[in-house]
Amino acid sequence: RLMGSDWKAAAGKLSKLKINKLMRGNPAETIQDLLVTFENSDPAKRKRLLEKMWTWTATQSSGGYLVYVGGFARDGVDVDSGRPGGSNGNLGVVLSRKF
Repeated sequence: RLMGSDWKAAAGKLSKLKINKLMRGNPAETIQDLLVTFENSDPAKRKRLLEKMWTWTATQSSGGYLVYVGGFARDGVDVDSGRPGGSNGNLGVVLSRKF
């Protein structure tokens, strides 16, 4: 119900869930993971995680949207945001447990 009546409040609640804080990185952590994997892969076969995919983060943008990261191509990594109910075949979750 909350998603239909107040998506910004729903996004705020989702971003603050303990499971999201524990299992999803923030945008900077997600980008760092992508770059570390890329830099540590074989130069002849560079591995670009999330090249054609995006992952939700546990961060809410200043506009109330949930932030996602992906599209890691030769020209960089995309950071964007969307409503919490938004989804498509290229948007999912990369889990990153924090200790």
